Amino acid sequence: MEELWFRGLFLSRFEDLMGRHLAFWITALLFGMLHVFGNFTGTLSSLLLVLFTLLLGMALCYIVQRTRSIWGAVLGHFFADFFFLLGNFAAMS
Repeated sequence: MEELWFRGLFLSRFEDLMGRHLAFWITALLFGMLHVFGNFTGTLSSLLLVLFTLLLGMALCYIVQRTRSIWGAVLGHFFADFFFLLGNFAAMS
C-alpha cells in the first residue's frame, strides 16, 4: 500500500508540480519520516530505521523513475520488509 501512495501517487503528482529531482527528494524524505513512528525502544534504533527507510525510499523512487513502472518498487519493498521481519524473528530466538 505504501508503494501505491508514495511512488504511485505522490511521486507522479510531485513530478508534475515540481519536476523529477525535487519530487524524488520530497517523496523519499516523506517515506523516511513516516517511519519515525516505528515501534522501537531506543533512539538509535529509530534513527537507524529512518535512515534505512530514507535510503530505501531513494532506491525505490529511482527504480520507478527509471522504469516508469511501480512493480519494481513493489517487489523491492516486499523484499526489504521480508528480510527486516526475518531479522527481527531471528533476533527473538
